[in-house]
Amino acid sequence: MVKEQRSKCGRELIILAFIAVVLMGCMQQPKTMYTNKEVVTVHLGDTVWGIASRYCGDVYMLEYLEELKSLPENKKVLKPNRPLQPGDKLTVSIYIK
Repeated sequence: MVKEQRSKCGRELIILAFIAVVLMGCMQQPKTMYTNKEVVTVHLGDTVWGIASRYCGDVYMLEYLEELKSLPENKKVLKPNRPLQPGDKLTVSIYIK
């Protein structure tokens, strides 16, 4: 009886350790290094999401969008409820992959 409980406890620990390792491997570090900034001219049909995906990809999209919104150069262009207009200038960060 005691031997069965130890065996069961050992299996549970192995399963928990495996799950922890898998989860740690899946967690990705946020982007923090940018090479430089580039000014992008908005064209008809462009969206902030589309522009961001060109420079960042989809993995860190929400973090990258927050970065775009926080840049002082973009405060006038990225106001709430204001659509992008052709000719708007948007400053984007270029990320080192």
